[in-house]
Amino acid sequence: MTSLQSSLALAALSVHKDDPLLQVYSSTQEKLDAVTAELQKEKNRSKALECEVEDLQGEFESYRLDYLETIRKQDQQLKLLAQILEKIQPTIRKDSNYYNIEKVKKDAVWNEDECRWILPEMSVSRTVLPNAHNGITSINKHEGIMRDSFDDDSSKLRRRPAKSEEESIANNYFKPIRQSNVLNKYRDDHTRNFDVKSYFPNKTATFDNLLNGVVYADDVDTCRTSTGGRRVQGGLLVWKH
Repeated sequence: MTSLQSSLALAALSVHKDDPLLQVYSSTQEKLDAVTAELQKEKNRSKALECEVEDLQGEFESYRLDYLETIRKQDQQLKLLAQILEKIQPTIRKDSNYYNIEKVKKDAVWNEDECRWILPEMSVSRTVLPNAHNGITSINKHEGIMRDSFDDDSSKLRRRPAKSEEESIANNYFKPIRQSNVLNKYRDDHTRNFDVKSYFPNKTATFDNLLNGVVYADDVDTCRTSTGGRRVQGGLLVWKH
């Protein structure tokens, strides 16, 4: 128990051996000088810490201003690139994948290790046009189709009048006969028979034929007494001079 107490006492003395209040001084002046020295030491330490804080604040302010300037310059560069892109974008080929800038932005991937963007490879979609022979064939085929359709329409238009004419004939044939229609038909036939007589030559033409020396036998009966001729076989009458 005695050894333990002595060990604790030595440990306490070693901890507080720098404390001027725990020291044993021979006079009060010596104790005051020790306390004053300790106070000055703490003042110097505090001043050093204040200087370090001021240095850190100055460095932080410098970094802050530098960051603000960098952000300002980056914003200006972004606006410049955006304006340049607006001017260049209409000149990009439409069959290129970079024609759609928004799609390129979506396809871009940020690489943390290399600290850069990985952009998609530029590609151009080739449009294959049909050759001239196939184009001419398709045009001829189209013209043939148009011609066939036109012929079909023309044949339909030609069939319509023929069909309507046939229908009118059939309707007139099967049309019921009325009394007025019968009377009109009889009147037309009577007029037609009367007009037919004008188509035959007049009797006076027989005299002209006799002057020429030939006349048909049918006219002999009408002119026998005046001509003095005779009937011959074959239906001709020969004039005797």
